[in-house]
Amino acid sequence: MSLVSITCFCGSSFELPTKKRKQLLTGFERFCSAYCLQKYLQSLPDKYEDPFDHCDIEERFLGDPHEYWDCALDMYFRSSYEAIAAKFFTAIGEPWKYEPCVIFLQGRKQYNPDFFLYRSNTFVEVKGAWAGSNKSKMRTCVQRGHNLILIPSYLVKSINEYLSRISV
Repeated sequence: MSLVSITCFCGSSFELPTKKRKQLLTGFERFCSAYCLQKYLQSLPDKYEDPFDHCDIEERFLGDPHEYWDCALDMYFRSSYEAIAAKFFTAIGEPWKYEPCVIFLQGRKQYNPDFFLYRSNTFVEVKGAWAGSNKSKMRTCVQRGHNLILIPSYLVKSINEYLSRISV
Protein backbone atom coordinates (compact mmCIF):
# COMPACT_ATOMS: atom_id res chain seq x y z
CA MET A 1 0.00 0.00 0.00
CA SER A 2 1.45 3.37 -1.00
CA LEU A 3 1.19 6.29 1.39
CA VAL A 4 1.10 10.04 0.86
CA SER A 5 2.34 12.60 3.38
CA ILE A 6 -0.17 15.26 4.45
CA THR A 7 0.46 18.39 6.54
CA CYS A 8 -1.96 18.90 9.42
CA PHE A 9 -3.38 22.17 10.69
CA CYS A 10 -1.03 21.76 13.69
CA GLY A 11 2.00 21.69 11.38
CA SER A 12 2.88 18.03 11.84
CA SER A 13 2.89 15.54 8.99
CA PHE A 14 0.84 12.38 8.84
CA GLU A 15 0.42 9.68 6.25
CA LEU A 16 -2.69 8.48 4.48
CA PRO A 17 -3.10 5.66 2.00
CA THR A 18 -3.02 7.15 -1.50
CA LYS A 19 -6.65 6.12 -2.14
CA LYS A 20 -7.77 8.06 0.97
CA ARG A 21 -6.19 11.25 -0.40
CA LYS A 22 -9.24 11.56 -2.66
CA GLN A 23 -11.21 12.47 0.48
CA LEU A 24 -9.25 15.70 0.90
CA LEU A 25 -10.04 18.98 -0.82
CA THR A 26 -7.59 21.75 -1.63
CA GLY A 27 -8.26 24.85 0.44
CA PHE A 28 -9.66 23.01 3.45
CA GLU A 29 -7.86 22.48 6.75
CA ARG A 30 -6.54 18.97 7.29
CA PHE A 31 -6.35 17.24 10.64
CA CYS A 32 -4.12 14.40 11.80
CA SER A 33 -6.36 13.47 14.74
CA ALA A 34 -9.52 14.22 16.68
CA TYR A 35 -7.36 16.14 19.15
CA CYS A 36 -6.14 18.47 16.38
CA LEU A 37 -9.70 18.99 15.16
CA GLN A 38 -10.72 19.87 18.72
CA LYS A 39 -7.83 22.36 19.03
CA TYR A 40 -8.77 23.89 15.67
CA LEU A 41 -12.42 24.31 16.68
CA GLN A 42 -11.37 25.87 19.98
CA SER A 43 -9.11 28.30 18.09
CA LEU A 44 -11.97 29.68 15.99
CA PRO A 45 -13.26 33.05 17.16
CA ASP A 46 -16.65 33.24 18.83
CA LYS A 47 -19.11 34.65 16.30
CA TYR A 48 -22.58 33.40 17.28
CA GLU A 49 -24.07 34.82 14.06
CA ASP A 50 -27.38 33.67 12.72
CA PRO A 51 -26.62 31.79 9.49
CA PHE A 52 -30.07 32.72 8.20
CA ASP A 53 -29.06 36.37 7.99
CA HIS A 54 -27.31 35.44 4.72
CA CYS A 55 -29.50 35.82 1.66
CA ASP A 56 -28.34 32.49 0.19
CA ILE A 57 -29.26 30.41 3.27
CA GLU A 58 -32.73 29.24 4.15
CA GLU A 59 -33.79 27.30 7.20
CA ARG A 60 -35.44 24.19 5.90
CA PHE A 61 -36.53 20.96 7.48
CA LEU A 62 -35.22 18.19 5.26
CA GLY A 63 -37.29 15.46 6.82
CA ASP A 64 -36.23 13.07 9.51
CA PRO A 65 -33.44 10.76 8.46
CA HIS A 66 -34.14 7.15 9.34
CA GLU A 67 -30.86 5.53 8.37
CA TYR A 68 -29.02 5.47 11.70
CA TRP A 69 -30.44 5.75 15.22
CA ASP A 70 -28.04 6.87 17.94
CA CYS A 71 -29.19 5.89 21.44
CA ALA A 72 -26.75 8.21 23.24
CA LEU A 73 -28.05 11.30 21.43
CA ASP A 74 -31.61 9.99 21.08
CA MET A 75 -31.91 10.97 17.43
CA TYR A 76 -31.57 9.77 13.86
CA PHE A 77 -28.73 10.61 11.48
CA ARG A 78 -28.16 9.79 7.84
CA SER A 79 -25.00 7.85 8.72
CA SER A 80 -23.05 6.46 11.65
CA TYR A 81 -20.23 8.87 10.72
CA GLU A 82 -22.53 11.82 11.32
CA ALA A 83 -23.60 10.38 14.69
CA ILE A 84 -19.94 10.03 15.69
CA ALA A 85 -19.28 13.66 14.72
CA ALA A 86 -22.33 14.80 16.73
CA LYS A 87 -21.11 12.90 19.81
CA PHE A 88 -17.68 14.51 19.37
CA PHE A 89 -19.12 18.04 19.20
CA THR A 90 -21.21 17.30 22.28
CA ALA A 91 -18.23 15.83 24.17
CA ILE A 92 -16.05 18.90 23.53
CA GLY A 93 -18.87 21.32 24.38
CA GLU A 94 -19.37 22.66 20.85
CA PRO A 95 -23.03 23.70 20.32
CA TRP A 96 -24.35 22.23 17.07
CA LYS A 97 -27.44 21.65 14.98
CA TYR A 98 -27.92 18.79 12.54
CA GLU A 99 -28.93 19.54 8.93
CA PRO A 100 -30.09 23.06 9.78
CA CYS A 101 -30.50 24.60 6.36
CA VAL A 102 -30.14 24.74 2.61
CA ILE A 103 -27.55 26.94 0.99
CA PHE A 104 -28.55 28.06 -2.49
CA LEU A 105 -25.65 27.95 -4.92
CA GLN A 106 -25.78 28.52 -8.68
CA GLY A 107 -28.99 28.11 -10.59
CA ARG A 108 -31.02 25.35 -8.99
CA LYS A 109 -28.09 23.77 -7.11
CA GLN A 110 -28.44 23.48 -3.36
CA TYR A 111 -26.08 22.35 -0.64
CA ASN A 112 -27.25 20.81 2.63
CA PRO A 113 -24.41 20.85 5.17
CA ASP A 114 -24.47 18.14 7.82
CA PHE A 115 -23.91 20.42 10.82
CA PHE A 116 -23.83 24.02 11.91
CA LEU A 117 -21.57 24.94 14.84
CA TYR A 118 -23.17 27.94 16.55
CA ARG A 119 -20.20 29.28 18.49
CA SER A 120 -17.94 29.73 15.47
CA ASN A 121 -20.60 30.18 12.77
CA THR A 122 -19.14 27.19 10.90
CA PHE A 123 -20.69 24.50 8.74
CA VAL A 124 -19.36 20.93 8.85
CA GLU A 125 -19.54 18.22 6.21
CA VAL A 126 -18.86 14.61 7.19
CA LYS A 127 -17.85 12.51 4.18
CA GLY A 128 -17.32 8.81 3.80
CA ALA A 129 -17.34 8.76 0.01
CA TRP A 130 -17.67 11.43 -2.63
CA ALA A 131 -20.47 11.58 -5.16
CA GLY A 132 -20.48 13.64 -8.36
CA SER A 133 -21.07 17.30 -7.55
CA ASN A 134 -20.34 17.24 -3.78
CA LYS A 135 -16.85 18.71 -4.11
CA SER A 136 -17.97 21.59 -6.30
CA LYS A 137 -20.87 22.38 -3.95
CA MET A 138 -18.50 22.58 -0.99
CA ARG A 139 -16.04 24.77 -2.90
CA THR A 140 -18.83 27.12 -3.99
CA CYS A 141 -20.04 27.39 -0.40
CA VAL A 142 -16.57 28.48 0.74
CA GLN A 143 -16.14 30.86 -2.23
CA ARG A 144 -19.33 32.58 -1.07
CA GLY A 145 -17.69 33.30 2.28
CA HIS A 146 -19.14 30.57 4.47
CA ASN A 147 -16.93 28.78 6.98
CA LEU A 148 -16.86 25.06 6.22
CA ILE A 149 -14.89 22.18 7.74
CA LEU A 150 -14.54 18.79 6.09
CA ILE A 151 -14.41 15.65 8.24
CA PRO A 152 -13.36 12.73 6.00
CA SER A 153 -13.66 9.06 6.99
CA TYR A 154 -10.06 8.69 8.23
CA LEU A 155 -10.78 11.49 10.74
CA VAL A 156 -14.12 9.95 11.78
CA LYS A 157 -12.20 6.82 12.77
CA SER A 158 -9.83 8.93 14.88
CA ILE A 159 -12.80 10.71 16.47
CA ASN A 160 -14.44 7.37 17.31
CA GLU A 161 -11.22 6.16 18.97
CA TYR A 162 -11.00 9.45 20.90
CA LEU A 163 -14.59 9.07 22.10
CA SER A 164 -13.95 5.52 23.27
CA ARG A 165 -10.95 6.73 25.31
CA ILE A 166 -13.00 9.41 27.06
CA SER A 167 -15.97 7.00 27.49
CA VAL A 168 -18.70 8.99 25.74
